[in-house]
Amino acid sequence: MLSNKKSIPIIITLLIICLVLILCLFVKCEQSQTNLTPDDSAVHWDGEQELSRPIVNDKPAIAIPGIKEIVFSTGTKTQQVNFYNPEENDCYFKMGLYADDELLWESGNVAPGDGYYTIELNKSLPAGERVGLLHIRCFKQDGTELNSAQVKFNLIVQ
Repeated sequence: MLSNKKSIPIIITLLIICLVLILCLFVKCEQSQTNLTPDDSAVHWDGEQELSRPIVNDKPAIAIPGIKEIVFSTGTKTQQVNFYNPEENDCYFKMGLYADDELLWESGNVAPGDGYYTIELNKSLPAGERVGLLHIRCFKQDGTELNSAQVKFNLIVQ
């Protein structure tokens, strides 16, 4: 057994370690119970604002429309959409619509500012939710392919 003189520093060290651990736990609990405060620099959001596009090789980048969700009607090949090539682009789009990796529709060459409100699918779809994908290929007017984009979205058929 240790002598009394040697055990006193060990006991004091253990007590200090215990106090530090208890203090750390108390501070952590206090921090988790504080209320969040909003960022004062944030403003009320009232819709998207017009932003400049990135510049690539001294030209504005190609604008690609985003899609979060599309709802189709079951039992018909004719569907309503909002597929378009933004007016500010200087390239043609060729679009392919896929559901669960199966091609359902393909566009012709879509000039800037043009698009589709109604499309005819290769087949009608049964009701349900699936992963939709709009594959957009971009071309110069001379037919040179530039780049492509894939826009994933939730496709609901009801």
